Amino acid sequence: MGSGALALTSAEAARRLAEYGPNEPVHVHRLSAVVQLLQLFANPLVVILLVASAVSASLGQAPDALIIITIVLVGIGINFWQTYRSQQAADRLRASVAPTATVERDARWQEIPLRAVVPADLIRLSAGDLVPAAGARLRDPAGVVLRIPRRGDADLPGAGGSRQTRRGPPVSQLKRPRHSRQRYSM
Repeated sequence: MGSGALALTSAEAARRLAEYGPNEPVHVHRLSAVVQLLQLFANPLVVILLVASAVSASLGQAPDALIIITIVLVGIGINFWQTYRSQQAADRLRASVAPTATVERDARWQEIPLRAVVPADLIRLSAGDLVPAAGARLRDPAGVVLRIPRRGDADLPGAGGSRQTRRGPPVSQLKRPRHSRQRYSM
């Protein structure tokens, strides 16, 4: 099922990688632990409870005020600890996983790191695969080449342009055998 003319060459892929940069999500800037902890005090319920403890203390009910403050601090501490540890675990997991994509380059299918996928790469998907990049051309099992538009792609149908980017019948018109459980939806 090689396409030859549709496949990028390694040299063209390297040029596009240098031009567009690696296929990576934008790095999420996290707030420091101290700022995250202070933000937990901005919760309206926490503010109400702290006001209630101040009112209790001003009415001479210091033990009630101390109980309310203790419950608020323990709740905030548990919330902060769980959130902070889960973010660290997610960061460690993200760093340990090396996602790959199967692309056609130099007229043969190759498995490459996801960060090396470039615009106009022809990507082979299997059942259950996630689309590894926006703005990608895809080939489904029936041989239909599809292109998923990037945000701002003005040359695609439905995005203000008129160029036809689909080859073969529309996915909605594909007939599949009754015994097949494969889906041709995007």
